[in-house]
Amino acid sequence: MLATVGSVTHAQTGQTYVGPRISYNFDFEEVAIGGQLGLPLTRALDFYPSLDIFLVDGGSLLGLNGDLKFRPGTEGTSPLYLGGGLNLSRRSINDRSNTEPGLNLFGGLEGRSGSVRPFVELRAILADRSTVQLSGGVNFALGGR
Repeated sequence: MLATVGSVTHAQTGQTYVGPRISYNFDFEEVAIGGQLGLPLTRALDFYPSLDIFLVDGGSLLGLNGDLKFRPGTEGTSPLYLGGGLNLSRRSINDRSNTEPGLNLFGGLEGRSGSVRPFVELRAILADRSTVQLSGGVNFALGGR
């Protein structure tokens, strides 16, 4: 009975994934490396935390995101996704640092078949210093399917 409940729950909620990403921030004119994790809440909705580490000279810039990612369409199988959530940016240069909260709005396309799923995403970060960035990468499905 527990095996049946576990397999039904897994089928209803989709699949956990993790992957690397590379981003370009158009306003800061900087490149970032990072990663994301997808934790399914339903077949069409994931909790989607991510981290971007920007490669800046003479300091550091980090972006931490806690988002919800929604795939419209039947059973969450659409390659299109939309989402939003919270952003926390931390910039440090020459012993001075600034942490700024913000909101995210994003959309993208992701392969939805197989265990390797490439994606591309455009994200607007709305804060005192609002910005836009483009990201791309690969998600790897965990647990097979």
